[in-house]
Amino acid sequence: MTDIHALSGAYAVDALSDDERADFEVHLSECPACRAEVDSLREAAALLPLVSQIFPSDHVRASVLAGIANVRPLPPLEEPRHRQEPEPEEQLAEVVPLRRRPVRMALTAVAAAVILAVGVGVTVQQPWADDSSETQTNLTAAEQIMQADDVESYAIDPTTIGGAEATVYRSPDHDAVALVTHDMAPAGDGRVYQLWLQAEDGSMKSAGIMPEGPDNKVVLAGDGSDAIGAGITVEPTGGSDSPTMPPVALVSFESA
Repeated sequence: MTDIHALSGAYAVDALSDDERADFEVHLSECPACRAEVDSLREAAALLPLVSQIFPSDHVRASVLAGIANVRPLPPLEEPRHRQEPEPEEQLAEVVPLRRRPVRMALTAVAAAVILAVGVGVTVQQPWADDSSETQTNLTAAEQIMQADDVESYAIDPTTIGGAEATVYRSPDHDAVALVTHDMAPAGDGRVYQLWLQAEDGSMKSAGIMPEGPDNKVVLAGDGSDAIGAGITVEPTGGSDSPTMPPVALVSFESA
């Protein structure tokens, strides 16, 4: 049964049926609280015609419309499994799925994908980039030296490295030297191939350890602009400060 105290608002605006009004008036004669509430509601209702219609300012309207594009609607709540069947008079609100995706959110998602791709090292090509710039971007450091406009190449005698193929590439513009090997035999147990750059006084400066494996493209560590040659020696694991064995390969930069 409806709480009769809750009918004071409807009574104040004359929204009760005849039977409800009669019952409430009997209650009203016995309830000072409801009489005070009805008097207050009637005074408020009398002021309603005096209230003029107010429209929001252009700033408020623009702010609300801008906010709509950034508000992500929540999905409808799942109906609990233990929910009982609704009473006959209970009406469930119809949930209408939103199909419109704000353009601003879509553009933001695309921008985030581009940033993630760059963060993990994926090459992103601008549509205005030419093919040469794309190719240059995809090259390794050794390949950039190999394809430099001023590159000099020196083939190593295969007989000195067990019949393998090895070529030294030098680019003065890059101040760098690269070594490319194919079918290079292992250096042996407890041994590594160590790379060297030869200075003008004939001394050898360590240029790093060659990675394991028969095929490599590696850039020699150090400044290749002052080097007059490059060499390979077999050294103990970890390398040496200076060569401990005669070079298995040594090339002289003829243009130096």
